[in-house]
Amino acid sequence: MKKFIFISLLVLSACQSNKKSQESALGSLLNQQAALLVQVSVRKTSSVDGTTETAVVKNLNWNNELEIFRQADILKGSLRYRYKYAKPAPNQGIFTTTESTERLPVKSFKITYGKDTTEIKDIEIVIRKKNYIYESERTLQMTFDKNEKGNLQIKSYNIFGRKNLIFTSPTLFSIKGEVL
Repeated sequence: MKKFIFISLLVLSACQSNKKSQESALGSLLNQQAALLVQVSVRKTSSVDGTTETAVVKNLNWNNELEIFRQADILKGSLRYRYKYAKPAPNQGIFTTTESTERLPVKSFKITYGKDTTEIKDIEIVIRKKNYIYESERTLQMTFDKNEKGNLQIKSYNIFGRKNLIFTSPTLFSIKGEVL
């Protein structure tokens, strides 16, 4: 029985350390931002088909707020090998789908850096989904800057796009968050 408990604990601890090692650089960055922005207010502006609302939100759950970026993370696991990587400028990296991986929802993932790859300036992700009854396209953008303590911090984020169900007009939407 003691042997079984020891082996179970060993397997469980291996699974937990493996889970941490699978976290991508983007996942780690989003976790850092969620912890850093706990006390920060955000001016959120949302728009659906031209109707716009703005509100200042305090005590935001940043893990929930950044979840859409986490779901679009192609840098984790085996997904990163299904994209082509290009470097169009010294301070940019772009991952795009290839013809053979056209079914993947994330079509491009662009990162722009400052002086080096540790100083991220912005991230832009384009997601497209299409089937027989539904079509959507979303662009996710996030900009960063150094805060007063010199730490990299989200300055703003923007999610915009369109969705279209068969037999209906497209719906245009946008959500913008500006860290105050």
